[in-house]
Amino acid sequence: GEAFRAAGYRVKRRVYSLTITEGTRDITFQDYMGRRSSRFRQQAKRGKKQLGELGQTEYVIARDRTDIDKYVEMYESVLAGSWKQPEPFPLFTREVMRAAARCGAMRLGLLLLDGKPIATQFWIVSGGRAQAYKGHYIDEYCGSRCSVGNLLMVHMIRDAIETDGVRAIDLGTGDSEHKRRFCSEARELGGIVAF
Repeated sequence: GEAFRAAGYRVKRRVYSLTITEGTRDITFQDYMGRRSSRFRQQAKRGKKQLGELGQTEYVIARDRTDIDKYVEMYESVLAGSWKQPEPFPLFTREVMRAAARCGAMRLGLLLLDGKPIATQFWIVSGGRAQAYKGHYIDEYCGSRCSVGNLLMVHMIRDAIETDGVRAIDLGTGDSEHKRRFCSEARELGGIVAF
């Protein structure tokens, strides 16, 4: 901003959004969970138990090009059964996944119930940072019943800490109460407007 001011511009700083993060350098997953509220921990435990009562559960995290078409298809089947509108450019997300898989940065998480995908999350891990990019779940498995989106998020965070050894978790833009349950820090995303 100083260079613009020196050139005679009027400069105004503008905050566009917040990104919700959590530093994870040199901590264990148990340390991470210890930072969460007791209510959060109890809900995760209860949700896991309730889901287990519905059938056989399995967590899968695809990391590379192996079977990428199968995993992308599973991701899209969950999206189709979710409350979210279809993506306006579906090929974009698919190709971002493929590009991330080629360079080893893709983490495509799936929660399966009796072999059927019911929740999915696409993360990108690079430079010591795990960035949540997209997440979807089948409507009938959400809410107080078992919150499959939350269960998969906890699993993804565990994997990012234990397997990838990331220094930070980044849940992306938007300051929602839901994100604040998983991560306690916020960074401003902004810029300047110069006239």
